[in-house]
Amino acid sequence: SSYYTQYSQEYKEISKKCGEFAQDVLEQCENSQEVEVLLEYSPNMDDNENTNWHLALWAGHKKFVGHHYFQNFLWDKITGQNCNWDKYIIFWKLLYFPLAVLLLCLVPFVVLVDSFFRKSDILFVSPQKLKKSKGEKKHEVKEDQQNSSIIPMIE
Repeated sequence: SSYYTQYSQEYKEISKKCGEFAQDVLEQCENSQEVEVLLEYSPNMDDNENTNWHLALWAGHKKFVGHHYFQNFLWDKITGQNCNWDKYIIFWKLLYFPLAVLLLCLVPFVVLVDSFFRKSDILFVSPQKLKKSKGEKKHEVKEDQQNSSIIPMIE
């Protein structure tokens, strides 16, 4: 539509009708297997990145992605109920378990490093003391602003 501006309104209408058509096709599905077939379809059967559900997410088709069938399909994907483990190569299957165990073992170290190198006032300071320290910081900021004005520099 940027090249042929005279047709931009028609292109917008066609785009809207195509979006509505996609929603209607999704609405016509009778069960979750049909939804899965529709959303997992890819012109290249070996390509996991070019499925309909990926394309809808990447293109930002909010009404289609917001459809309750799509949301249910995506929830099943996220929770692993709809994950096709057989599509992954053996390398990723063998790497997954040790990686998960390693990440689990690293959690305590990350928490300790975070608590030492960051000001962790939320966990170790009472709310009253925290309010008091914030009040002092505001007072210091006001004094700094007063001292950095142009008038004291002239005097």
